[in-house]
Amino acid sequence: MSHIEGEAMKAEKMRTLKEWFTSSQVLCSMLLVQIFVSGMQLLSRVILVQGTFIGALIVYRHLVAAIFVAPFALYFERGRPKKFNCKVWFWLFINALMGMALAQGLFYYGLRDTSATYSINFLNLVPISTFITSIICRMENLKLQTWVGKAKSGGAILCLGGALVKLLKVFPLRYWGTMVSCILAAIQAAIVGSFLDASNAAWRIELNLQLIAVLYSGALATAATFCMLSWAITIKGPSYPPMFNPLSLIFVSFSEAILLGEPLGVGTLVGMVLIIMGLYLFLWGKKKDTQSLAQPNVADAEGSTMMGDGLSAAQSASTVVTSASPTDSVVLQVEKD
Repeated sequence: MSHIEGEAMKAEKMRTLKEWFTSSQVLCSMLLVQIFVSGMQLLSRVILVQGTFIGALIVYRHLVAAIFVAPFALYFERGRPKKFNCKVWFWLFINALMGMALAQGLFYYGLRDTSATYSINFLNLVPISTFITSIICRMENLKLQTWVGKAKSGGAILCLGGALVKLLKVFPLRYWGTMVSCILAAIQAAIVGSFLDASNAAWRIELNLQLIAVLYSGALATAATFCMLSWAITIKGPSYPPMFNPLSLIFVSFSEAILLGEPLGVGTLVGMVLIIMGLYLFLWGKKKDTQSLAQPNVADAEGSTMMGDGLSAAQSASTVVTSASPTDSVVLQVEKD
């Protein structure tokens, strides 16, 4: 084999690897989210058993998350209009309350009194509830008459929220939305927590595993996770990210069995098999659905470009343009009459 042929083969392999990485970014991001969440479950379980006050954990976690998201919001979304009207503030408040403060508070109480594996089972209700919510909001097509629709529905049922779906629709700036939601969640948790326990000892975080858990939960399990989830929703739709939640059950079950000595039963193993089957069916259906919509979307985009040349600057509307990177999605101002 000549030197030129070797270089050509090497270039072809690099091109194939680059194409695979580009097409798999969303999938890899969702897997990374589940790893972050699984680590958070184990760390939280340990410090909660040690007596950490749940209200303090929620407040500090979201303050750390807001601090880590702030640079991304200020840099990547600078110069873009931020219309914080009453509707936006309402959904930011609901997202912070239902998706962060209240949901995590209730989950932490269950996690403290049971185990990480048992508690995380209930997170598997999120995919089916989000799937139903996205259908009600007309952000997802069911298409039960097709094999694609049957696969998506069957995968959702086998895998067994919604506020983030609506928030992204009324306020597409995901970094600003995440940062403000984290601040609101911290305020909400601080108000409720002060009524439950206002002592200084309850709100003190020790410089040990507690601090590590707070930083990990805030930076990775909240800030990075919410940014990747909102980006994935703009690319794949609202029902795509939650379908990966059951994978955290697999990660937590094995990690808890190895690190904490929890038993790994036959029922858990059978559940893992069903989870993998359901996730595969959903991903297959979602891929087919995306392929069927790709060609019409291209035609619509070309038509919109041709029409844009003759439009006046009297009015404008924001159109979200997705990209292959969570930091490169932009909002174009499309001028229209």
